[in-house]
Amino acid sequence: MISYETARKRVEHAKKHGLEETLRHFQITLETLKRYARITREDTAEPDQEPQLPKILVLDVETTPLLIYTWGIYKPRPNHYDIFQDWHLLSWAAKWLLDDQIFSDVLHPEEAKAHNDARICKSIWKLVNEADIIIAHNGKQFDMKRLNARFMLNGLKPPAPYLIIDTLIESRKIAGHSSHKLDFIGELIQGQGKLVNPRGLWKDCFWGDAEALKHMEKYNKEDVYLLEDVYLFIRPWIKNHPNVGVYMFADEPRCATCGGKSLYEEGSQASSVGMYRVYRCNECNSLSKERRTMLPLKNRRVLLSSATK
Repeated sequence: MISYETARKRVEHAKKHGLEETLRHFQITLETLKRYARITREDTAEPDQEPQLPKILVLDVETTPLLIYTWGIYKPRPNHYDIFQDWHLLSWAAKWLLDDQIFSDVLHPEEAKAHNDARICKSIWKLVNEADIIIAHNGKQFDMKRLNARFMLNGLKPPAPYLIIDTLIESRKIAGHSSHKLDFIGELIQGQGKLVNPRGLWKDCFWGDAEALKHMEKYNKEDVYLLEDVYLFIRPWIKNHPNVGVYMFADEPRCATCGGKSLYEEGSQASSVGMYRVYRCNECNSLSKERRTMLPLKNRRVLLSSATK
């Protein structure tokens, strides 16, 4: 994480030399500079403008299968030296949460035949580098680890720090659905799951079929739209959701989950050392609690907690 002093110097540089020169000099994006401004509380927005929400990226990636040698089709157990062609990135799609625009990239037929994903790795790296929070289904075990592997092998730098909301993990924590696959949850909440794919789609993409690659990009985009719907559906139930209020530097209480300011009191929550007011958000139905205890000082002074066992 960048230090306060470094962030302050870069914000001061922008004030003195202008945005374009600062972005070029430090090789950063405008969103990164805005993040530095938030760190130093030197907000570039007008006084009456709403505090900025964190940049939340909804992301999905598709990769190729491994091409391996095997001596049979019954319980094959190939070794790493049986890999003829390793996997690589095939396509990606992403959008900023609640924004209409969707971004995507897919290998060109020539790139697919050459198994060269350098170009599309660079294009998704830029978005990941801007994000404060990334939403992905099975993102912790698959999407982000796969991206990291390809970033490393294509000589890219580690992106700026971000938090991950993995909707697969959160769904398993929250509910006992028969399945936690994105396709199944989509069917539950809106009667429609993933886009139906033609037989052999991944194989055709592997060998650079132009129509297959075009369909893969469309499939990838539809997954992102579906993922956003699933995330918004389970969002009020997520217990350890990143606190978006931390990013906003607001001067009034904000929903910890969505940043909304329309809140009403909804009971209280006890911990081992205090009692805290709980508020419900009118915008996303999530619950947030105050950080200051309701217990008066005289009660806190005599409060005991369980002894260490």
